Order: sequence, then C-alpha cells, then structure tokens
Amino acid sequence: MLVTQQRLARPKLKRALRGVRKLYKGSIRSFSCDQVAKVALSTTVQAGGSSPAARALPKPALCVRASMDSAKASAAPKKSVAVIGAGIIGASIAKNLSSQNCDVTVLEIHSKPAQEATGKSWAWLNANRKEPAHYKELNARSMREWQKLPGLAEFPGTLYLGDQRDNDPRYPSQKLTQAEALERQPGLSAEAAAGGAVLYAQEGFASAPDATEAFLREAQSNGAHVHYSQEAIDFTTDADNQLTGVRTAHQEYPADVVVLASGIKTPALASKLGVQVPLENKPGTVNILSGKLPPLLKHILVTDEAFLMQRKDGRVLISFYKGVHANPSALNVPEEPSPEQFAKVGKEALEQALLIFPELKQASEAPQVIVGRYPYPVDAMPILGPTKAHPNLYIATMHSGATLGPIVGQLVAQEISQGLQLEDLDPYRPHRDFGDLSHLY
Repeated sequence: MLVTQQRLARPKLKRALRGVRKLYKGSIRSFSCDQVAKVALSTTVQAGGSSPAARALPKPALCVRASMDSAKASAAPKKSVAVIGAGIIGASIAKNLSSQNCDVTVLEIHSKPAQEATGKSWAWLNANRKEPAHYKELNARSMREWQKLPGLAEFPGTLYLGDQRDNDPRYPSQKLTQAEALERQPGLSAEAAAGGAVLYAQEGFASAPDATEAFLREAQSNGAHVHYSQEAIDFTTDADNQLTGVRTAHQEYPADVVVLASGIKTPALASKLGVQVPLENKPGTVNILSGKLPPLLKHILVTDEAFLMQRKDGRVLISFYKGVHANPSALNVPEEPSPEQFAKVGKEALEQALLIFPELKQASEAPQVIVGRYPYPVDAMPILGPTKAHPNLYIATMHSGATLGPIVGQLVAQEISQGLQLEDLDPYRPHRDFGDLSHLY
C-alpha cells in the first residue's frame, strides 16, 4: 500500500498525482482525495510496502491515497481460523473473517445452526439499562449495524410500561401518559398502562436464527467451510504446548487461531487448555409462543416482569422474569420439563400475559414453551479476546449476543485477521479482574 500525504495548494494536485503515477507506473489502481487544503505548506511522501509509516500532518491537509496492486498481499499465506460454535456470534465472526484473507472453518455440535441460546433468544435489539457507557455505546453501534441488514431485523420500537426513570440523553426516549400509551398500542390493558410508558423508538428485534443462517451462507460464499454434527472435544498442541488446532470425535482441524464462540460450553472447552472463562450457571430463559394471530402488537411491550413481542409469523413471544438483567425466569421450570410441566407453564404464562394484553385470547392454538440456557459472564460484560496462556485462543462469549452479533463479528475479525488489539474491546478482555470467583471454581 502506498500512502502519500501532501499539503498542497490545489494547482499542484495534478502535478503530484502525475509524479506518483510515473514513479509507480502501472501499479496504481486508484486514487481518492479525502481533503483539499486551502493553503500549501509542504509535501510528505512515504511508501512502505504493505505497512507504510505515515506521519500524521496537521489540518488542513490533502490526503491522497494510492492503492497498489495487491499481488504481494494476496501471495501472503492466509491465516487459518477455526470457529467453534454456529450461533449468531460464531456465524458473524466467520462471515467477517472469510472476507479478510482468512481460511475459516466453523465447527458446530448440532446438525444445524442456532440451536442453543441463539435459537431461544428474544433477540430484543436494545441498549436499554446497559451500563457502563462503553457497553451502552457498543450495543447502540450494533443496533445501527442491524439496520443495514434488511429482512433480518425490524424496529417497531419498545413501549416500556411503568418506566419511571429519568430520560437518558445518550439514549433517546419519549415519556407517554396512560392515555398516550393506550392510543399508541390498541388492545393494551388500562391496568398495564396505569403508570404511563416510555417509548424507545430505536429498538427492535431480529430473527436471530435467520440472521445466523444468512451470515453462514455469506461466509460459505467467501470460501468458509461449515461442518455440522462436529463436537469439539479437545485441542491439538505441539511439543511446546502451543495451540495448533481443534479435535472432534471424527478428525482434527489444524488452525492458526481458534475462536471459542460456543456459548455455555465455552468454560468446559477452555478448561482443557487451563483457561478459565467465568460464566454464571444461570437457569434458562423460559419463552412462550402463542398460536398465530393477526397483526396486533405495534410495539415490543416490556414491563419490569414481562416481555411481549409479535414475530413476523404472527406468533407472540412471551417471557416472564424479575427485572431486565436479573434472573430471566420468574417461572420455576426444570431444564428438561415433562410434557405436563410444559403445558402448566404455558397456561400460567398466557394467563399473566392476558393481564397486559387481553387480545392474546384470540389465539386458538395451545402455547408452545421453549426452555433455553444462555451464557452470562459473572460481571455481565462480554468476554472477548485472546487468552494469556494461549494467544491464538480467542474467547467470544456474552449475554446480549443477538444485539451485539454484527458489531462483535466485525471487531473480532479485525483483531484476528490484522493482528490488532482494538481499544473498543479493551474493557472485555478475558484476563480482566472478575473479582471473587470462588463460587465457580
């Protein structure tokens, strides 16, 4: 890559470009001008192959960027990356890596993607009540990325019923009276809207399984290999105990870098290399899907105890919990419920949901109960980055994976493909201080 940074008056621009073209003859592919200076003071030209050392110049400046033929770059060996896990995080990372000169292999324990937390997620796209500021901003950035993925996400906004918090200038919202809330959402019960509501118009929901499949298709179109029914059971190492790949029950997959994006299975796998990944042993989410209904919910409905959202297929997703970031299930359901327990929980949940939105009684089919488990780091923050013991073992696990999927995929792929450590991900490193972990180990 040739980078020329020139502080030129406009009349000298064409002359400078001719000089660069002459110097590099047919190697120049394109030029782009970022900024034209009003006054010329000096000229600096630096060429450093694929890694130019460009000295920053004070503004105003004209930056001329010349992209050379990438023959040498393309001849460089590709970095091989094994991604363990085909949930939304693993799929997003694979998609982005596959477009950045990496040979990508995805290993998934199930026969198809999105079978764990991704497939059982609310996929509520939000940065609501997410602190500190860097975490709120990371979620907000990813929400903006979701808006660039047509057909995979919708943004009807969230009506947070009874929300009495002060307005956060970092996160736009609109306070509504009871009457305004009832007008915004026909069919909402007057009791549920008694405390008014706050509208978060920027929030939405994704079809997380559809997005996961779309990300994997794009990765495969870029040359990635996706292997299903391949459970990662161990790692391969060399004589110096350096990580060299992944072992499944069927074969070994050599890799320069291994990404652990396997959700709740991450700690057990990482422990095989002596690496601790502190996730809480949370009981799972309990979601209830109503039968198909005509379009009824204009917004996502959230209270301090419940979440209701109508999917594109007409079914309403209902979940009960004790606070947005507390134990996600207020319903006492074992990990493997019996059919009788499923029916009982579905009936009770639907009865509670009717107190918020009585129109749900139109559903003629029995509700479907979905029990899932999800990864939850002990400090509620994502765990992202290489490990100290094995720098080529990259951990990628978090709560809010549906919201964070797009931005995490981009940033992690940048770090791995370019050998970077991005400041944006510094708060989430695996080696940070998690406090007392004696209850886990």
